[in-house]
Amino acid sequence: MNKKYRIISWVSVAVAVALLVLVNVFMSVLTDKTQIKIDLTSNKRYELTDASYEYLDTYTADTVIYILASETEQDTNARAILDRYAAANSHIKIENVDITENPSFGRSYVSDGETLTSNSVIVVSGDRSRVIENSEFYAVENDSIAGLNVESKITSALKYVSSDEVINAYFTTGHGEIDFAGAKEALEAENYVVADVATLTENIPADASLLVIPRPMNDMTTAEIAKIDAFVRAGGAVQVYLSGECSGLANLYSYLSSVGITVNDNEIVESSSNAVSGGTGSYLFLLDYTRNDVTSDVISKGAVSGYLPFAKSLNVLYESSGAITVSEYLSSSENSYTTTNFEQPTRDTADYNGSSSVALMSENSETGGKVYVSGTTMLLSHSVADVNGTGLANIEYFTALTNNMTGAGEAFVVPIKTVGAETLTMSAATQRVLFVVIVILVPAAVLGTGIAVFFKRRNM
Repeated sequence: MNKKYRIISWVSVAVAVALLVLVNVFMSVLTDKTQIKIDLTSNKRYELTDASYEYLDTYTADTVIYILASETEQDTNARAILDRYAAANSHIKIENVDITENPSFGRSYVSDGETLTSNSVIVVSGDRSRVIENSEFYAVENDSIAGLNVESKITSALKYVSSDEVINAYFTTGHGEIDFAGAKEALEAENYVVADVATLTENIPADASLLVIPRPMNDMTTAEIAKIDAFVRAGGAVQVYLSGECSGLANLYSYLSSVGITVNDNEIVESSSNAVSGGTGSYLFLLDYTRNDVTSDVISKGAVSGYLPFAKSLNVLYESSGAITVSEYLSSSENSYTTTNFEQPTRDTADYNGSSSVALMSENSETGGKVYVSGTTMLLSHSVADVNGTGLANIEYFTALTNNMTGAGEAFVVPIKTVGAETLTMSAATQRVLFVVIVILVPAAVLGTGIAVFFKRRNM
């Protein structure tokens, strides 16, 4: 081998090594500066949805997201998602604060008596802030982490800290109402301020935008109905949720009739062929959407909503009367029927066969008041994680409906992304091919190339 060739070879090797080192250093620095990470999970659990990216495109509030942990102790799942917010919008900054070294940090963001825990997150913009406990980022089933809920919490917090608007929603109590925990959780995620109101002894607060009556088992007094009527006439929005077990609500039903909606004393029964999930003696059935401003987006996504039996059927008393217009939002399937035989409902005892109205909206064009009535509770007593976990769009529909009624704008619902072991499944034939290629062919090719290069150089 001549001297010139050896020099060229050594120079080539040195240049190649130097380039590899430079590329490695450059990528390391770039990763540290930009937090670039590639999400290779099957469900893109660390990637933001298009809805969040669209929102971030118009986000202009200077915001700091504090992670209450050092970089070595931070929650890597949450950080991977938070970095995408900072990468997508220059107004958003991420900062780590080690509260073991700086225990007084963040006290101004919590109420007296409350404490901040490690890996909690504080989203701050101007005078507004929101604290998110680390546990809120996770959905837990059977004491195990089942899903990530970081994106929904962070985007909701960004909407809250960047807005001066406050929307108040009140849930009635005192009539055997069911606890609408899922509905309250969904509204809080949309930055509503949620509270209860005992309409029997209290007036509907003047700052109320929405009043929810969640499946009352006892009737309201005429005085309470007068309060609700005055609230609607002043432009308020009311949602009434019923179920087949509701009966004897004469005053409430009379008021609903005055706005064009009749509640029937029956139950809607679906055929089992329309069940989306079931168990011993119970089924979950699909609802049909009527296309309108609320349902069109849900329909376009191919999403569905479901309900548990039995629901009450509703009738439109009049489609239009003066300023009031009544329209259908949800209905049962064509396979359903209604009956008043509550003990042993059968199609033989049906008083009507076919689709029935399950949800109706009464709107007053003069006052802006709206009354929405549902013959089913829409699973809103269950947690958001549980409902979303079924794959149903009940929560998305509910938030879109509520925001439309209160004028709060487009709803933002992000499904919880499942967490599980990522597995690579290969057939036996694929495994054999990979074994031959990796274990035999590649080493043989490398060995053969080395031998060929050796003899070629030996003859130079």
